[in-house]
Amino acid sequence: MIDFKRELNLEGIELHDDFNNEIYIYLELLKKWNNVHNISRMSDKELEESIIDSLIPLKFLEFNSLLDIGSGSGFPAIPIAIARKNIRIAMAEPIKKKSSFLNYAKVLLNLNNTEIYSLRIENLTIGKFDLVSSRAVAESSIILNLALPHLQQDGKIILYKGSRVENEIKNISDKYLNNNFSYEIISRAFRNYLIIKNKNI
Repeated sequence: MIDFKRELNLEGIELHDDFNNEIYIYLELLKKWNNVHNISRMSDKELEESIIDSLIPLKFLEFNSLLDIGSGSGFPAIPIAIARKNIRIAMAEPIKKKSSFLNYAKVLLNLNNTEIYSLRIENLTIGKFDLVSSRAVAESSIILNLALPHLQQDGKIILYKGSRVENEIKNISDKYLNNNFSYEIISRAFRNYLIIKNKNI
C-alpha cells in the first residue's frame, strides 16, 4: 500500500505520525463496506489516489471549518479530518447507507472534529464555514447554489473537477463570476481544483 505520509510530504504537506495508520484503517473499512453495501465503485488503486487527491488542497488553502456537500464514501472530508484534527468538519450525505458508513468511520477513528448529517444540504441549518467543498459529480452551478448560503463572507468554495471545468466556468460566469465572485483553477494530473471566492474581500 502507498506510504501516504511520504507521498504527501513530497507535495509539501506535513502530516502527524499516526496519519498512515489511521488512513489505512479508513481504507480497509471502506473496502469491507463496499463488499456488502456498494458504498463506492472505485478500485483499490482509485481509492488510494483519492486520498492524495483529497489532501492536495492543504497545500494552497487555509481554513478552520469545512462543509463538504455530498460526502459519499468520505472524499475529501474524511482524509482531511484525519490529517487536520483541529478543523471543524461537517459532512452532508443524504443517502442512508453512505451516511451510516461515515458515522461508523467517525466512531472507529475517533474523529471528534466531524459532524455527519444524513440530510440534503438544502434542509440543513448549521451555520457558515470558511470553506465549502464538493467532489460530487453535480454541475458547478448546482453546487454553488447549495454552497453559498453556508459560506462565510470571506470564505471560499473548492470544487474537485475534471477536464470539463472550463465549460462549467462558462455556465456559471454570467450569474456568479462576473458579479461578486472570482475564481482560480489549480491543476494537478487529471484533477482541476476550482476555487471560488468573494472578490470584494
